[in-house]
Amino acid sequence: MACELVALDMETREFEVIVQGPPCRHGEGKMTVLELHGALCVACSDKATDAINIWMVNCDAVTALGRSSTV
Repeated sequence: MACELVALDMETREFEVIVQGPPCRHGEGKMTVLELHGALCVACSDKATDAINIWMVNCDAVTALGRSSTV
């Protein structure tokens, strides 16, 4: 299992994915770190429900963006 290494700059509230390896596995799904609308996110696919859960880090908390059906 390999995951991404992320550098966080708390002063500027910026981040950078330093090393992006193969997607992490979680059961039958995959997890990956990504940028979405300038925010740090984690996407977790769920093969059992054919959906993707996306979690986004905003200024003060982690927000669940909800489930999206895969295409």
